[in-house]
Amino acid sequence: MSLKFGTKGDNLYNLSTILRYGKVLPMVHFTVAEWQNQSMRLLDMNSFDWLSTKLIVRSSGVDEDNLNQSLAGKFKSVTNVCGSKNVKAAIEDVITSFDDHKNALNQILVQPMIENVIASGVAFTRDPSTGGHYYVVNIDDISGRTDTVTSGSTNQLKTIFIDKFQPKPTDELVSSLIKLLKELEDLYQNDSLDVEFAANQDGQLILLQVRPLVLEQKQSFSLERQNQVLTEIQNKFCDFNQSHPHLFGKKTVFGVMPDWNPGEILG
Repeated sequence: MSLKFGTKGDNLYNLSTILRYGKVLPMVHFTVAEWQNQSMRLLDMNSFDWLSTKLIVRSSGVDEDNLNQSLAGKFKSVTNVCGSKNVKAAIEDVITSFDDHKNALNQILVQPMIENVIASGVAFTRDPSTGGHYYVVNIDDISGRTDTVTSGSTNQLKTIFIDKFQPKPTDELVSSLIKLLKELEDLYQNDSLDVEFAANQDGQLILLQVRPLVLEQKQSFSLERQNQVLTEIQNKFCDFNQSHPHLFGKKTVFGVMPDWNPGEILG
């Protein structure tokens, strides 16, 4: 049976013991109601020594990510939190950031901060603009942070498109990421996913989030049909590139409206 999508925290918890090609960091997640009733005991009861290391406190709202909309980045996350007093304040800040902060079913997710980050980013298992069957990876391997891609705060972003019919990336990290994406597609029986990830110096690929990808283009076409069309385009391109007996040159130069009327340009 395929996994069902839940909150951010629920998804990571369900994957934490079954992922083969990625890792979920130690975590504790709880509802607003549980926090109001038990407060810091929720962290004290966990075997991980939560309060002696840097933590990230993340939102995990019931309306945050679903099949119809993504509210990625809408609610607050607090990074590099140390000590019980600061953890409590960060949790209260996240709760306040929810649109419906009185909803007792909203969740808070607490995890340790990732150390020695060498790359982070967002990967889609379909082209989010066209719905095309490509793995689209937006990756930052410069800053050493985990939030630059999602926040849009870097100009050193790399975007990689990988043919889903025969994915053969040469980069070791991207190759490992494709294995994780394929695994998630299989687990959820869903080929339209939005995945946040990071990698550290120990070679660990860390899953930060997985949610349904809300596509801008709703029409659907099969991977086989896409591959057929691309093959037809390739064949036509090769035909057009053949030398012509009455024209100079050995191949065709393609352009966008190279015969544009100068009058139209002036107009």
